Amino acid sequence: MIINDSAGRNGTVGMAIGTSGIDPIRNEIGSPDLFGRELEVTEIAVADELAAAAARNSVLA
Repeated sequence: MIINDSAGRNGTVGMAIGTSGIDPIRNEIGSPDLFGRELEVTEIAVADELAAAAARNSVLA
């Protein structure tokens, strides 16, 4: 479950404000990048990406 909210003045941006049952951040540290080099600081905010997609979808509907 992702609880999200939206904010913005000239557009709407969805953001996660809470999660349950999923890992909200995917740690990519140690994985290879496109060129085979080891990633050192990459963490992907999965919950925010899903919240932004849901907010965009609700605006288009």
